[in-house]
Amino acid sequence: PERPERAQPERPQHPDRPERPASEAPDTADVPAPTTPVQADDDPLETKPTVAQPATSNEEPPPLTVPDSLDDVEGTSGDPFSPAAFGAGALAIGVLAVVDTRRRRRLRSSSVTARLPQRPVALVDTERSLRRLESPERHARLDLSLRSAAASMVGGHERIRIVMIDARGGVTVMTSGPVSLARPWRSHDDGPASSRWDLPAAVPIEDLAPAGRQFDAPCVALALVGATASGAQVYVDLESVGSLTVVGRAAAAEHVVCAIAAGLASQVLAESAHLVGVGVPATAFLRHPNHHVVESVDEAFELAGDLLGSDAERDETFRLRARHTSGRAWEPVVLFVAARHGDDLRAEVIPARVAAVVAEVAPDGVTRPASDDTCPEGDVRVVQGAATWTLQPHAIELDPVGLSSSELEQIDQLIDADVVLDERDGARADVGALVAGNGAGVADDGDAGDDGIDERVEDWDVLVRVMGLVDVIDRDGNTGEFTKSKSLELLAWAATHRDRSTRQGARTALWDVDVRDATFANIVSEARRALARMRQPADGHEWLARTMNATLRLDERVTTDAEVIAASLRRARRQEAAAAVATLRSAVKLIRGVPFADTAYLWPDAEGITSQMVVLATSCCGELARRLLDADDHEGLFWATGQGLKVLPGHEELIGLRMRAHARKGDRSGVRQEWETYERVVLADPWSDGEPAPCL
Repeated sequence: PERPERAQPERPQHPDRPERPASEAPDTADVPAPTTPVQADDDPLETKPTVAQPATSNEEPPPLTVPDSLDDVEGTSGDPFSPAAFGAGALAIGVLAVVDTRRRRRLRSSSVTARLPQRPVALVDTERSLRRLESPERHARLDLSLRSAAASMVGGHERIRIVMIDARGGVTVMTSGPVSLARPWRSHDDGPASSRWDLPAAVPIEDLAPAGRQFDAPCVALALVGATASGAQVYVDLESVGSLTVVGRAAAAEHVVCAIAAGLASQVLAESAHLVGVGVPATAFLRHPNHHVVESVDEAFELAGDLLGSDAERDETFRLRARHTSGRAWEPVVLFVAARHGDDLRAEVIPARVAAVVAEVAPDGVTRPASDDTCPEGDVRVVQGAATWTLQPHAIELDPVGLSSSELEQIDQLIDADVVLDERDGARADVGALVAGNGAGVADDGDAGDDGIDERVEDWDVLVRVMGLVDVIDRDGNTGEFTKSKSLELLAWAATHRDRSTRQGARTALWDVDVRDATFANIVSEARRALARMRQPADGHEWLARTMNATLRLDERVTTDAEVIAASLRRARRQEAAAAVATLRSAVKLIRGVPFADTAYLWPDAEGITSQMVVLATSCCGELARRLLDADDHEGLFWATGQGLKVLPGHEELIGLRMRAHARKGDRSGVRQEWETYERVVLADPWSDGEPAPCL
């Protein structure tokens, strides 16, 4: 039986506290009532009483976690000391760099009639998990710190062996022998020469640049091995130590070796290194251009000798590489050896420029070095103990990185995602529906059924601009002012997820941690007020509707510039030439740069929205440029293609149109200039072989 409502006593007004205006009252409509039946604004049926559950980060657990992947390994299920997957986010940076690079290459080769298939939900979750973990600022600081240290070490024979960088940016380097580093480095034992030096986190990165930019990266084979309990990332220069042994139980050691291989393969600094796997799956190398998989250790050493040639015994590559001697990379060869081939590796003498990472399964589950606290001289090991993992002989306790074969398969699928399809090979997709709904939908010819969508899009009062810097304007050009950046992000998310915009979906997309109901309600209220300050909605309406259910409904007169561009592209494909050019010109003017520029939103890349908008922009610009080329309007063509190249530099079809325009004018130097511009973009890509597109 329902309980009668209890009357609330009127709260007396404090004599020293002014009464809050009604306009500033808390927006209780944005906090779902837990048990009261409500009438949905857009549903004529009465909704049943529901209990609102708070959003928690456990509802969608990250799909990439090594402990879960070990549950099917006998004797390891539930092991609390299984390797942590991504080493405080450092491994995620490299994986995403590989994903983004391959994605750019595919998008550059897309045609003006391109479309993207729907991305599977599992891959969306995988990429979102990776983007929550990455910390690129730390990675940039680490690179400059090592170059700065190398400036003081190139005159000697000592090398960097171990590097640690904490969450605040403090860097510690351990060298093979005593060295003297210039300020701002500080000796760990306060002596003039030491084998351990610290760079305080308070030193700005700009102070490292003058010395760092004079030298190339000295540690090509710098591999992430794990992170400490405080979040400090731990790296080992594999070329310097020669051999790194991972000693652990069952599959744990193999998973750590695979993760170290993936981390090195995704390091831009290791672009020129040769990676050889012996018993390690090929997916661990993330499509690295110089990776090889062989059957035995003998084959691996034979291949290493062929790759290094006469320079195989040179051991001063640290100095040669830092000084960029002879313009060469002086790349090493790194072997990754599974446990079943470990005995074969230990029987070999490892050459100077060959490093090895080998898995070793401890007998009977005993995981400690040969002696209590030391390793054999010169040996470096990551050892799984009774309570924690330890980097020996430095006694650094850490959680090592680790990836199972199933997780490597997920990452491999993510690298292969966003295969660009050409509509000329099949039915043409509804580009507008792909962008607005972020779904695949049914491919159509772009005619009937679009009119209603286009009328709604064209008759806008408020435009959320995402093709460039994210902002909101009205018909008169007034820009909305948001006191909370999350309110602007909420509008961008709601506008690009119009068909399935819910409170829970917004909370999951905008935050990677649980947030209070009151916090979310304040964000929604600020978004509503900011829109109203910019332009008043119609009587009885609000731009962001107040609902007592789970929906977040934007007014139909709020749209995005991407929807306007998509509607214009559909209409232009049905118009005569002159009218189509005018329609496309107005759409291309809306393109201001890379979608969601200068934002750190987690959801656009993970959900494929950014890629969809890039394809939309280049398609619209290419369509206009083709028509202008037919009309011999070369200046207009250069403007249209320039707008598209703001979004995606080096787009092959846009570059080709510019080259044709120069050729028609008889400007051969212009043709060559466009070609050289394209070449610079291709060569700037990490892991690029420098090969131009066949179509160009």
